[in-house]
Amino acid sequence: MDITINHDTIKQVDCILLQKMLFLYNTLENGWTIKKKKNYMFLQKIMKVRKKYF
Repeated sequence: MDITINHDTIKQVDCILLQKMLFLYNTLENGWTIKKKKNYMFLQKIMKVRKKYF
């Protein structure tokens, strides 16, 4: 997956936003599902029969 980032875009991303983006990317890569409702994010991973919510 190739991503092109403009110089103007880099100025708008601060350290905290970058850490949040990396966390969400890693959770998706590990098989989690992310759902957002209003200000809440729900992380869900289905493991065999059980579901885990965090």
